Amino acid sequence: MLLSSNSLLLLFIVIEHFMGDAFSQKNKYLILKFALFFSILPLGSVKTLIFTVINYYFPTVNMMDLSISGKIQTFVVTPVGFSINTTYRNNLIILLVWFSISVIMFIVCLRKQYIFRQRVLNTIQKSTAPETLNMLKKHMRLLSINKNIRIYVTNMEISPFTMGLIDDPIIVMPTISDLYKQELIIQHELYHIKGHDAFIKFLQVVVVRIFWFNPLVYLLDSYLNRFCELACDESVTSTLSGNDRKKYAYLIVNLASLGDSHINPYISPFSTNKNTIKERINYILMRNSKKSQLTILLTVGMVFISSIPALAYQSPKTLVFEGQLQNDYVPMNSNQSVTFKEFNTLVELQMEYDTQFTDIDGHIYKVSPSGNDAKINCQHDLVDGVYEKHTKNKDGSCVTKAYDAQRCRKCGTIVLGSFISETKYANCPH
Repeated sequence: MLLSSNSLLLLFIVIEHFMGDAFSQKNKYLILKFALFFSILPLGSVKTLIFTVINYYFPTVNMMDLSISGKIQTFVVTPVGFSINTTYRNNLIILLVWFSISVIMFIVCLRKQYIFRQRVLNTIQKSTAPETLNMLKKHMRLLSINKNIRIYVTNMEISPFTMGLIDDPIIVMPTISDLYKQELIIQHELYHIKGHDAFIKFLQVVVVRIFWFNPLVYLLDSYLNRFCELACDESVTSTLSGNDRKKYAYLIVNLASLGDSHINPYISPFSTNKNTIKERINYILMRNSKKSQLTILLTVGMVFISSIPALAYQSPKTLVFEGQLQNDYVPMNSNQSVTFKEFNTLVELQMEYDTQFTDIDGHIYKVSPSGNDAKINCQHDLVDGVYEKHTKNKDGSCVTKAYDAQRCRKCGTIVLGSFISETKYANCPH
């Protein structure tokens, strides 16, 4: 999920830097919305679903061994309880820390939203001016918007914005006597409503609070806020004359000085922070909207390429035991593993003796279980290899342990090194 989102964002930054002028602002905003959706959509599950459907209609039986490594999260449930390994336990601790911080961030954000909403609701008054309502109906009809949209005015010095994610949207604007300025504001806010930008803002808040540890998420949030307004500006000014574009640009500059409605993460104010005002004004006055088949192909290609990492997703595997287990088969440490043979098929493994040494050329030598048969006066000629010890249990299972080791070519002395791994077999194949 997050990998696909980050990949698309990085592709967008590169393309926007070198070919930004070839894309319309709405096209750029669309790509960023795909990046936002990728961060929360379980794309890996889509792959699993596709293969599940294929296997349903074209069933196959895969003959394979199953090896569980201690580096992988392992959760085993038995009739008498459950068991988890160290990796699983450590990940649970990390998950708890992540979840706690996310909850705190959500609470802080909701508190800001509540304070802002109460502040606005206590100062607004529903607009009943016939001219304003007629302009609203006119542009709603032109944009094919079928919602119960209301306009409220306030004496607060605040930039116009739209509220309402679940309820019917309301447009809040300061008291403005100029009817043409009112019309431009209404057009701008209606494009936000038509594009479901309130829902996009909500998803931004969710994604930032969930993936607070990823700096690219904050970058994506910033880009979305920036191109959301540029896309609306592009839509509003697409039919305006050069003189009307200047009036629209002046309106943005004038409203930018009214308050700080941008502190509420759930809304898109008409005039955003001053860092983006200059870019918006330059774009509005340039009057240069572009659309070509090349940009469409690039958009599709970027979305497709960034979704490829989801194909690497491996769904959790479930292992069902036939019969009762006598021992604990959960690898607790990262250097342990457990191997289960398909259908208990006994395959001859490279374990010829209960204690053996295998050199780097693959030659196997039996090692006396009583110890090294060392010769005191031997001038050792040591070769590197692996020392393995095999122990069979009464229930039919077995354990093999491996160590880095050296063996003398002359007298057979074994010099043990560091521990490599431990492998448990539910049914001994040796």
